[in-house]
Amino acid sequence: MDVIMDIIAILFYALMTYVVVRVVLALFTLRSFLDAVSNKSHEIREHLSSIIHPVKSETHDGVMYWYDAEDNTFLVQGRDDAELAAALKARWIDHIFIIGDKYLMAGPDFDMIEIKDPDEIGKMLADRIINKKEANESRNAS
Repeated sequence: MDVIMDIIAILFYALMTYVVVRVVLALFTLRSFLDAVSNKSHEIREHLSSIIHPVKSETHDGVMYWYDAEDNTFLVQGRDDAELAAALKARWIDHIFIIGDKYLMAGPDFDMIEIKDPDEIGKMLADRIINKKEANESRNAS
């Protein structure tokens, strides 16, 4: 009977050791997964902040001058929306410009769009990311 109890104890300790090892490995795997997600999230935030520009506009002698509202960097100038759009197309084709809280211009067309729902910007970004991915995949397939 003692031999059977010893075998059961050994099997129990082996099972417990196996469970502990599996849990520790799962925790390390989860940690590396969470680190990868955090890194990707940081990359996405950096990319979005590089293509979305809140605009500060000034007008002098009939010419509008646009500056990035966050760092005051000069963006474009023009006498009307068409000139601004042409300048934006030449330099900032994949970017989104938010003018005040009510309007945005985004490539590739740079039409002035009234923001009725703040979620429109998020939907536009998601659409651009999906379309860009599909465009890259079709180019790679060719």
